[in-house]
Amino acid sequence: MNWLPSPPTDNLYKFLAIIGGWGVFFIFTFLLALFFQNYEHAEFNKKMSSIYAEEDWNRKAESRVNSLKKGLTGENRIPEISSNFSLKEELLFLSNSMKLSSERLAQLKELTKQPPQNIFPFLASINFDRWLLGALALVLLAFSYGFMQWFVLQRISDEILRLDLILKRTQAKELDTAEVANPSINTDAAR
Repeated sequence: MNWLPSPPTDNLYKFLAIIGGWGVFFIFTFLLALFFQNYEHAEFNKKMSSIYAEEDWNRKAESRVNSLKKGLTGENRIPEISSNFSLKEELLFLSNSMKLSSERLAQLKELTKQPPQNIFPFLASINFDRWLLGALALVLLAFSYGFMQWFVLQRISDEILRLDLILKRTQAKELDTAEVANPSINTDAAR
């Protein structure tokens, strides 16, 4: 069972217009899928960047805590931490910060366990943007050209049909007038 309607074959321009319309629809649907895939990858990359930043912070904080425990207060200084902190305050701040950072790191790692799937893996090997833009240009050209020509032909066809209708009405009136004027025509036609 064919779920798509069959394309028209009575008029080439109508065919171009309808096929072009379908092409525009499918290409824009394809583009939406690509944009959604890009969005998923961008969100995944943000989470991964956050993981790297949290891991970097934990490394810096751990190095600073080790230096402070050894009594080396000038070593492994973290510029983001105020120098007005006492040794005890800085150790407390760093330990709390590392604890929160570890929790956040665990949450982020849980969120990034499953990376987004690549919907169209073959697109990486070709210049799909050029192909897609070329296809879109051809489809839009076929759609617009076909629709314009179909519209012109349809107007001409409608005018021919209108004139044909006027001609047939005129012939019918003449026939009615001839029947009224000569009733024998009617009886001859019935025989």
